Amino acid sequence: MSFVGLAISQVTGFAEMYTGAYRLVTLIHTWMANGVFLVFIAVVVVGLRSSEVVKRVYAVGVGIQLTGQVFVVAQNLMSSRPDGVFFVDAYLILMVNFFIDLVIFSYLLAYRYRKSVDEERRLQLGLAQTQERTNETIIDVLESERQQVGTLLLTGVVGRLTHTRTLLSALAPSPLLTEAVNLIGKTDAHLDQILRNGLPPDLTQKGLPVALAELVDQCCQSGTVQLSFSHDGHPPDLSATQTRQLYRIASELITNIVRHAKATEGKVSLCQTPAGQQLAVADNGQGFDVVRVRTAGGIGLKNLYARAQTLGATVQLDSSPAGTCVSLLLAQKIQTS
Repeated sequence: MSFVGLAISQVTGFAEMYTGAYRLVTLIHTWMANGVFLVFIAVVVVGLRSSEVVKRVYAVGVGIQLTGQVFVVAQNLMSSRPDGVFFVDAYLILMVNFFIDLVIFSYLLAYRYRKSVDEERRLQLGLAQTQERTNETIIDVLESERQQVGTLLLTGVVGRLTHTRTLLSALAPSPLLTEAVNLIGKTDAHLDQILRNGLPPDLTQKGLPVALAELVDQCCQSGTVQLSFSHDGHPPDLSATQTRQLYRIASELITNIVRHAKATEGKVSLCQTPAGQQLAVADNGQGFDVVRVRTAGGIGLKNLYARAQTLGATVQLDSSPAGTCVSLLLAQKIQTS
């Protein structure tokens, strides 16, 4: 404002007519310029003492500008005197300041971009962790309901079937009665198979490798398929939910081998790879058409992919007349930084 007043007074000749007013405007301009200069110095001091990188860099840029301006003013004052010393042209100083400001501005842009990328990465990490916790909660609820259904079957239905079979066995034998007793026996056997497919009560304490080894031994004793289990010896870093789900997947795949694959041998392996924990189940059975089964939407495959999705795992399914191999890869746990 004072600079505009000085310019108008010079153009209109007001400065020559009213020298007192001109001096007043000049004095106001001087005080305002000094005040703005002090404000910028305060901004530089506060910025340099800040803990934020952006503010410190901004303060450095302002400080360089102020230093350059002071040097220009001093250079102009000295060059106007007859015995003044001339160091360097003022325009060169302004050009150097400009390039320094350009470098600082580029750094600030890069810093803002890097910060925005880091913030986006943190948001994605938080979203992935939230999704993982949600999946674990859903799995826990489903597992709890499954345990409750198993308990009801064990305490209610199985007991009543056993009592009914006992009562029918006490009656006079007849073909229809014998068929009914056999049907009850088959139903009881199916229910027993369902209950035996449940989770071991001490699965978390045993760990997945030990539990899978016991499951394979149990299936070998009660089935016609020769099963084997291998583990690389590295303790898997799995949560309780992941352990339960991987055990469920292995149990269902082994059941499919025994019931449908017409295989004589089967292999179950658990190993740690650079990409994560890998569970593989293979057999030498008759195989099947993967595309046709996926299109038909078999319950077994649906359950497999549904469980893998809740774990955030990937499934590799290969099948041919020489056998079938299902590999499930569970990526490393999400780590926070």
